[in-house]
Amino acid sequence: MCGRYTIYDEATDLEYLSEYFGLQKVAVDKIPARYNASPSQSLPVIFENHRTGDRILNAFRWGLIPSWAKDINIGYKMINARSESLSEKTSYKGPFKHQRCLIPASGFYEWDKTKEKMPHYFKLKDSPIMSFAGLYERWKSPNGDIWSYTIITTDANDLVAKTHPRMPAIIHPKEFDFWLDPDNQNTEELSGFLKPYPANEFETWTVSRELNKPVNDYKGLLERV
Repeated sequence: MCGRYTIYDEATDLEYLSEYFGLQKVAVDKIPARYNASPSQSLPVIFENHRTGDRILNAFRWGLIPSWAKDINIGYKMINARSESLSEKTSYKGPFKHQRCLIPASGFYEWDKTKEKMPHYFKLKDSPIMSFAGLYERWKSPNGDIWSYTIITTDANDLVAKTHPRMPAIIHPKEFDFWLDPDNQNTEELSGFLKPYPANEFETWTVSRELNKPVNDYKGLLERV
């Protein structure tokens, strides 16, 4: 799974993101740096408007709330969606066809299976941004619409697998157009993008267990221990 990740430096620079993702619209004034991005927070996503075709950056709630949900808290159980079941589960079947998104990140954390359950940080060696594959949804609440998202996970590559059996599915820039196009409903071909990202493109190190507390959100969390 992916339960925490980071957004900082280039991943928070609106000008850089506009060029990197080919955005037509930015619906936020700024993106705060996050060194411990956690479920239920409002975090940046990129999607395409099916009416206008505009590629948009906005902030959605992490933890997908299906349109049929009666309680917002279901989102805490839907922070991740397994790639293998996207076409089967009611909550994901529709969004997988026409409500796909990208979640910009600088890196992500996973916890090992040792007694200490130490967190490990993973980032790309040669890119300041990785783009998680995601799905988004609109939930109509009494107080207005809430837009939310989930991160799609896949089998871990050989490096991540030393810590955890799952990892976020990462979309390569050359696949952005195909992945984001809401008119593209070829789920079989789309599923082909949800493979483990090459292990040799990652680096990793152990970080402090201070990460375990969502209230801790500072750059020092990235220090090696």
